[in-house]
Amino acid sequence: MNGLQVLIHQAKLASLEQAHKRQVAHERGEDFNIFPVCKVDHYETIHSAILAEYLNPCGSHGQGDSFLRLFLRQLVKEVASDAEFYERFDPRNARVRTEYSISNGRMDILIQSEDAHHAIIIENKIFAPDRDTQLSRYATYAKKAWRNSYRLLYLTLLGDEPNPNSAKGVSYQKVSYNSTILSWIQDCIQHAKDKPFIYYTLLQYKNHLKHLLAPTMLHEKNNEVLEMMLENPLAAAEIISLASSWEEIVLKNVLFDPLESFAKDHNMTFVNELYSDKKGTGEGFGFVIEDGLTISFRTEQYGWRKWYYGVLDDRLEKPETHLLPGLTGGNSTWPYGWQYLDKHSNWTPKDLAEIATDKGDYLKYLKNIILQLVREMEDDHVIKALFNQ
Repeated sequence: MNGLQVLIHQAKLASLEQAHKRQVAHERGEDFNIFPVCKVDHYETIHSAILAEYLNPCGSHGQGDSFLRLFLRQLVKEVASDAEFYERFDPRNARVRTEYSISNGRMDILIQSEDAHHAIIIENKIFAPDRDTQLSRYATYAKKAWRNSYRLLYLTLLGDEPNPNSAKGVSYQKVSYNSTILSWIQDCIQHAKDKPFIYYTLLQYKNHLKHLLAPTMLHEKNNEVLEMMLENPLAAAEIISLASSWEEIVLKNVLFDPLESFAKDHNMTFVNELYSDKKGTGEGFGFVIEDGLTISFRTEQYGWRKWYYGVLDDRLEKPETHLLPGLTGGNSTWPYGWQYLDKHSNWTPKDLAEIATDKGDYLKYLKNIILQLVREMEDDHVIKALFNQ
């Protein structure tokens, strides 16, 4: 095989392997996770509450100080230079609090020994930036309360450094969800393997954290693909040069030609302005029901991102707002409302590849939107009223 065939073959094998893993995980029910369902995403206070509940010897898990001991053991592994402090910390009857108020701020998580002589402070940062002097203020308070018998942990997804303005002159230790928390949660899972309620909740939280860390894992996967491309540079350059043409062919064959046939079958006219401004904003495609009345799909951001749809009415000078069911945000441009697509709302190359291989599911999804809008306009007498004017 030549270089191009080799690269395509390698990429196809990698893609098939990933697709197989996703399918097996889905069939095993691993896609179900209560944490994202409850919108436990990047909200630090919610993650702090979850972590604190597991760390709390008096937590509802009923495992006493077992989880806190495992956390301390993980810190001993990661912070070998300060292992003595964590080995001395007595987890029995320790107090764990969240949003602990001090005179000029709130500590995300405070773990305090029963005798109140030792403390571990966790500043939890997932996506939010540090406030000025934030760690400095916590350290000032901690020195007065516990002298040198405290440790300040700076927790981020990947173990990032804090803002210099926040941590100037402060002694702190970096920990991460990617390493510290995931390893600790795994230890907790092993501890709770004979306690199904706790076990499966811990497992779901671990999987949810992996979802939050997915961009990092995707970066590692991309590195593998890049290595393949480096081994076949001429083939990679040829594929890259054809990227735009490939997108046009996929869209034409998989979506636009079938949508045009669909429009004719339903006495509508298909219009496509997608390539008029090279992936710009405000352009898209639509279905003309009658002159001036169009079901329109448009992209809000450059790069075919944030697709939305609605009904345009240019027949009336000042159409009154009349929201159709399922649509929102009515205005003079969209008198019947608009809505973002909830499936492939961005058309990245990966999205287009999935659309091309989904056996027509996305095409069916778009057709259902159009037919539903037509039915709703008929039910609300929108079409009839317009036609009679």
